[in-house]
Formats: sequence, structure tokens, C-alpha cells
Amino acid sequence: MNGPSPGSRRTFVLIPGAGGTAWYWHRIVPLLREAGHAAIAVDLPGDDPAAGLPEYADLVTSAIGNRGDVVLVAQSLGGFTAPLVAAKVPVAALVFVNAMIPRPGETTSRRRSPRRASRTSGPRPTRRSSRAATSAPGRPSRSGRWPGPMTGSSRSASSRR
Repeated sequence: MNGPSPGSRRTFVLIPGAGGTAWYWHRIVPLLREAGHAAIAVDLPGDDPAAGLPEYADLVTSAIGNRGDVVLVAQSLGGFTAPLVAAKVPVAALVFVNAMIPRPGETTSRRRSPRRASRTSGPRPTRRSSRAATSAPGRPSRSGRWPGPMTGSSRSASSRR
């Protein structure tokens, strides 16, 4: 496989996740530009319920324009947008950063957890106060404290003194 020659200039198109803001990439863009590459962080209308993956792909495709040697970098939910863009314009590479990578034909709604789906479709369940203090064995509670001694002993550190 032949890659680009050393020193060649690439265009990195940075696709954010569900929040949709280009700001997510604010630390990466200057580093890519310092290295001599073009960097385009795309703002997506994450707050527009009428906009979906086709609109996201259109915005990214428009941002690419007629640039060549494009590397699409997709974070989180951007992993659903990147393949749609790659089907529309030639890209040199796809990079997925902690991305949701869809199976063929998979939609974003299939990726939503039942807990998250219930939050958007009705009132949020109330939290019981006893729940915050409990935890699975070997995991810290929501307060950040471990639920018991980690050594396997049933005595607390204060009773060992």
C-alpha cells in the first residue's frame, strides 16, 4: 500500500459526535495546521431535531468541497456520518475516534440504550436515595467511595489499629 509522500499536505475533516459542535476539535486543529495540513472542524446542527444523518453528511460534504487527499476523522456519533460522506466523495482515509461504527443498514435509533430512550420519551424517573450509596462488588459507589474493604477482610481499616 502506497501512502502519501513525506511532507505531503492532507485535509483533515473533523466530524464531531452527538453535540455537533466544531469546538470539540479546538485542540487538534492548531496541531494539524502546525504540521502543515488543512483542518476543517465541521459544526453540525445537533440541536435541530429535524436534522439527521443525511443533513449531517451533506454539511460535511459541502465543507470538503473540491479538496483532495481528505482524511475524515469521526468522533462518537460522527462514526455514523463518516461512511455516508465517504460514499459521496473520495477520501484517503477514515479515522474513528471512540466512534460508533454502524453495521450495514444500522440506524442511530438502534444504538440508543433503553435508559436513554426513556429519558427522551417521557418524564425522567426519580432517583431513590438508597441507590446512590450502593454499588456492585469491587466498584466505587456514585459518591466515589468503595463499598467495602478491598483486601477481602471484613474488618475496616480503623478496627485494625
